Formats: sequence, C-alpha cells, structure tokens
Amino acid sequence: MHGASGLPVEELHGALARGVAKVNVNAELRRAYLEAVRVTLPSALPGSDAVSLWAAGRDAVRDAALEVIGRLSPRAEGTNT
Repeated sequence: MHGASGLPVEELHGALARGVAKVNVNAELRRAYLEAVRVTLPSALPGSDAVSLWAAGRDAVRDAALEVIGRLSPRAEGTNT
C-alpha cells in the first residue's frame, strides 16, 4: 500500500484484513529521523560528533518503525494505539 502514512489505524487494519501485505510508511520514519537530527545537531556540532547524530537518527527511525509495527499488529486491532 503506497502512501499509508497518516491514514487512520482503523483503515490500515481494514486493508490488512483484506490481504494487503506491504504498507509504506516512509513519512513517519523520515519525520522521526529529521526531528532527532534537529534536536541532536546543536550538541553534536561543537565537537563534530557525527556518530551521536547518526545514532540519534537511527534510534528515532527504529522507534518510529516499532511504533508503526505495533499499531498494525493484529493484537492492536480494536485499540486506539
């Protein structure tokens, strides 16, 4: 399913129930990465600490992906998570 970012979780569960096997959520991951970079960049700049910047971005994308996976999990159906 292309363009699933921002769709209500109920609609995504309906699509999954009807056989959709792939859901693209790039916007959520990109927003999480950019927000982590925005927050981390000021402290990374003085020492040119690129590693902490990359780590913050990676961790943010991981957390966002896990959140989306949790919302799409069959156990999440019927909940507001």
